[in-house]
Amino acid sequence: QWPEPVKLRAADNKTDIYGVVFRPTDFDPNKQYPVIDYALGLSIAAIAPKGSFFSDVNSAVGYLPAAAWAELGFIVVIIDGRGTAYRNKKFHDESYGQQHTASNLEDHITGIQQLAERYPYIDINRVGITGPGGCNAPAYGLLAYPEFYKVGVACSVYDPHLMFGF
Repeated sequence: QWPEPVKLRAADNKTDIYGVVFRPTDFDPNKQYPVIDYALGLSIAAIAPKGSFFSDVNSAVGYLPAAAWAELGFIVVIIDGRGTAYRNKKFHDESYGQQHTASNLEDHITGIQQLAERYPYIDINRVGITGPGGCNAPAYGLLAYPEFYKVGVACSVYDPHLMFGF
């Protein structure tokens, strides 16, 4: 089951954002599926796969875990929200000086809500968040948006000011 590329509207209701949706190979549109938001939460990269095959490390970081979790019975969503890399300066400036807002979790929430309207098999009441190692998005998501994210898994949390000397 190949992931589906999606175009969504950011929380500002003006900016186009992009992502991918992974489904299990035994997907049944008549079932309800919990959702995993796989969020990077760093301004230095974007992890939504940009092509059919791995063209860079960031795509592999997003693709491989998402495909595996989908096989366990989840709908996995990867969204590059405002503040991530590889777009224009205005898009990237959304997280300038505020590392915790990189990839803008408000965009993720708005995007997942749009997907739930589009696809009735998405269970909007069972949304979790995780991210690759060194990412603060799961912890920040649970603390800032507890009404949306029901569970979160952080591989490791760090202060980028200590890591990168900002």
